[in-house]
Amino acid sequence: MYLNPNKEGAFVNIGYSMKLDFDDDGRAAIPLDIDGDGDLDLAVMSLQGLHLAENRSNMKNTFARIKLIATKSQHHALGANVEVHTKGTKQQDYVKLIAGFQSQVLPLLHFGTGKHTMIDKVVIRWPSGKTETHLDLPTNKLLTFTEGENYESTNLKSWPAQALPPEVPDYLVHRPVARLEETAVPTTPLVKKGTPTVVNFWAPWCKPCQKELPMLVEMASAYQGKIDFVGVSVETEKLDDVKAAIKLHAIKYDQALADHALLEAFFGRQGEAALPSTFVFNAEQKLVRAFRRSIEAKDLKAHLDSLVRKDKGVSYLLVLGESAMKRRDYAAAEKHFKEALALDPDNRFVLTQYGTILALSPEPAKGIKMLERVLKVDNQFHYAWDRLASARKEQNDLTGALKAIRQAIKISPDDVAYLVQEANLLIALQNDKAAIETLRKITNIKADEFMAWFNLARILHKTKKAGALSAAETAAKLRPKDPAIQELFMMLREQ
Repeated sequence: MYLNPNKEGAFVNIGYSMKLDFDDDGRAAIPLDIDGDGDLDLAVMSLQGLHLAENRSNMKNTFARIKLIATKSQHHALGANVEVHTKGTKQQDYVKLIAGFQSQVLPLLHFGTGKHTMIDKVVIRWPSGKTETHLDLPTNKLLTFTEGENYESTNLKSWPAQALPPEVPDYLVHRPVARLEETAVPTTPLVKKGTPTVVNFWAPWCKPCQKELPMLVEMASAYQGKIDFVGVSVETEKLDDVKAAIKLHAIKYDQALADHALLEAFFGRQGEAALPSTFVFNAEQKLVRAFRRSIEAKDLKAHLDSLVRKDKGVSYLLVLGESAMKRRDYAAAEKHFKEALALDPDNRFVLTQYGTILALSPEPAKGIKMLERVLKVDNQFHYAWDRLASARKEQNDLTGALKAIRQAIKISPDDVAYLVQEANLLIALQNDKAAIETLRKITNIKADEFMAWFNLARILHKTKKAGALSAAETAAKLRPKDPAIQELFMMLREQ
């Protein structure tokens, strides 16, 4: 899974942090709403089995779930094209039954609609050739469209909790287990919190285990003080054999004795251990890798190195910081950006985002200074000019903000977001002539930009220039129920 944290096209692999890097030979993945809560989950099929990954994002965004019923062609409406328009954004998809490798998907379409509570319009091009348009539809609903009829809006049906698949077990790592040399009641958990741990299931009569143990002893010595190793013997009766094997291989790390509950937690209801098996847990007692087979040092080393490595990587820290920014948790964002800068002091993306949040702090001059520092390193980095413009605008330095955003536009002349910011600044500075010019640029690049048409109509009317009625008419078509544009449009018509 890749995340695009910025506008520059750089993608960061976040499969690990999203718990999607299954130790499997993957074959297919399809998005679907497993639990009926409105967001898309993932069903992932591999040669080893099926994984259901539940989306537990706490974002309160809205959605549209669309079902089509054709009456003049095949009833699933396969191939029908659907457009969903929300506040100037157009998305489209088509009805299909297959996607990806050997995967069948539901004949439903799912659209994310941001924070919007209404959909401006849905345009359907049916397989029969007919086109239908429906206006002003609710979000967070299942919208069923029958060809030639009006649509039906219903709530999604949530699955009852008892019908959902069980979660991956926690492996009872918090539960105390008997140690080989203990005679009292067990008090030590299998995996201690605060230290990464390798848990190896073995037995003295298991030949692959005997071959693997010297490597584990060597690894335990190499990572001593950084990572704990625990052996779990499934042989719990012939303890002399267990002790003899420990002596033979000079095993110094802890040894626990398996009981049925522990075996069931790791290996399923039958409790039959696959030997040897090795499980790697992080410092938070969460499983990060499972090997139900013999392993070599190279299988373990990369995972163990990642668990003891102190830095998390600049890209990862940047993602964490930007995620905190979206939540408006600026303290957390600052912490992540500071860590990233310690690794790469001149990283322009990190400096820009750090400067952006500092500009919102009680000492905004620090943020502006940092953004200026970025532009000294790379004065062609248009995103930094954009952030500097926003920071100066926050300080009511409209002239300085206008100079900065014009630098961004000079580098990226067709970026509508930059042009919109320039137009807003020109309007605030009451530079009507220049504002009209910028607004016309916006509408030429993006004809469905409602606010550009609305502001253009308003300023043309204010300055008594031609074209106000035409601009207002276009804005009214884009957003027919907006009271402000309707009022302006009616006033211009009467004049």
